[in-house]
Amino acid sequence: MRLRKVVYVLLLSVAVGVWSVPIWAQPQTGVKYVVCELSGPVNEKADIYSFIYPRYYTVKEYLDLFARAKTDADVRGIILKVQFPELGWAKIQQLRRAIADFRESGKKVYAFLEVESLGGYLVASACDRIVLAPSGMLLIVGLRADIYYLKGLLSKLGIEADMLHIGKYKTGAETMARSSMSEEMREVLNSLLDELYDQMATMIGEGRNLTPERVKAIVDQGPFTPTEARSNNLIDVVGYKDDFLQDLETSYGQKIELVRDYGKEKPAMEQMSFFNIFTLFQKPERAAPEVGKKKIALVYAVGPVLPGSGEDYPFAENLIAADDLISDLQECQKDEQIKAIVMRVDSPGGSALASDLIWKAVNEVKKEKPVVVSMSDVAGSGGYYISMAAHKIVAEPGTITGAIGVIGGKFILGELYDKIGVNKESLSRGQRSHLFSESSRFSDDERQVMRKLLRHIYDMFVAKAAESRNMSVAEMDEVAQGRAWLGTQAKDRGLVDEIGGLETAMEIAKELAHIAKDEEISVVVYPKQLGLFEFIQKMFGGQAAVTQLLPLNAAEIQLIRQATVFFPLMRREKALMLMPYTLRWE
Repeated sequence: MRLRKVVYVLLLSVAVGVWSVPIWAQPQTGVKYVVCELSGPVNEKADIYSFIYPRYYTVKEYLDLFARAKTDADVRGIILKVQFPELGWAKIQQLRRAIADFRESGKKVYAFLEVESLGGYLVASACDRIVLAPSGMLLIVGLRADIYYLKGLLSKLGIEADMLHIGKYKTGAETMARSSMSEEMREVLNSLLDELYDQMATMIGEGRNLTPERVKAIVDQGPFTPTEARSNNLIDVVGYKDDFLQDLETSYGQKIELVRDYGKEKPAMEQMSFFNIFTLFQKPERAAPEVGKKKIALVYAVGPVLPGSGEDYPFAENLIAADDLISDLQECQKDEQIKAIVMRVDSPGGSALASDLIWKAVNEVKKEKPVVVSMSDVAGSGGYYISMAAHKIVAEPGTITGAIGVIGGKFILGELYDKIGVNKESLSRGQRSHLFSESSRFSDDERQVMRKLLRHIYDMFVAKAAESRNMSVAEMDEVAQGRAWLGTQAKDRGLVDEIGGLETAMEIAKELAHIAKDEEISVVVYPKQLGLFEFIQKMFGGQAAVTQLLPLNAAEIQLIRQATVFFPLMRREKALMLMPYTLRWE
């Protein structure tokens, strides 16, 4: 009897929760400001948890927020709370341009900082005013490139990296095979740092009305206390956010309404009840295209390029599984409502085979529909390979691209086996049967064979790049050689077509698809978002997202991710198209 009463009470509670109509407070009147947090990882794609709890904005979500608020008559401005965002140089430039476009409407953007480093400050410097907390600080000390050489560590473990490369500047494997920086690596990094330092000075100078020379002189005095930051014109106000908002209300003569989660969909967990919990197990359906609007597909290619499908890498969030990306491209090709494709690339490369298969798929799609590539922070080596077949390539000034070259080799484990008491005996047939054996270095004959294989891949890369970019093979080989370029440098050398961001790529795609410049379009995003059922499948697939759980900084997470990609690939493939480095700052 007691159990029956409990059931009745539960059912009554659910019924009341479902059928009762909430009583909403009357909307506030006054000046409306959108509150937007710029913190944590700023990724291209939403992470696999976003259907449950969308914690961070993606790049596109930031762009959509600024675009929507710009045309919203009720919105007077944006409050940007900057808290150590994790974003690369190209994303910084993309967000700065979005802020500048928003400000052209006459509306204001105010940035609030507490303790901030260069990346967040560069975005904030594009705002109308910058407020720094009295107890905060500005950690701007310039740029630095750190390269970790692992030969000594590997030697202590009894491991030796026997690596080869094609391309004078293809230094991707030297961090494992050398103990110090090569002159080629030093030359390229110095070139990149010089250009990035100039870009930094220009960005800060434009936002703070300072000359680039003055900015560089100021940066040499960093880091800064709030008072020092103010005296050097790096910020406008030293104060607390609440006090600044009170002053703002005084200037308007009326109350300011702060709007949070502006235009952002509510997470599924907030909607969960007894009656809809099972809908979480369904794969989210793609939103129906807006009636009367032409469609452009936005296809994300984010992470290392790997062979196979995502099922081969369970619970891995950011990777380009060749089979999956090709399937998405083919779906876009068949969909008659999709008039053009914009492929957003943020990748250091990886598998030569997978890169070539994706390149072939892009070539097939472009026969029927315009394909435009929008490069994010990095699109180098294999990341450039999958991009170069597009009709047009758009890159930010700070995008790292090019790196047209190939590396290969193997890890020698003989000494490790001795250390751990393993005795390996081999029986073989064939003169070169030990070519890929981990027990011995390449012989002279085997090294020549490996170089022949890698040269074949390199020559194919250069030839296809030359054809795609309307250059001779000799001209392309001159700018290839494994050398990485920034977006501005790459444009001067014919590797990209335009300097700009996602919005520039969309405009070019519309033009190539003969869609009027002012005509509204419907953007369809690929790949599709996971549902709870697919999420659980990945969670129990045997590979946990360790980097989400451990207390690691961005550089340490990057090293782990590179290792988990590089070592398995080296065992599976003998030729890789992989960037030798990525650039980050503290």
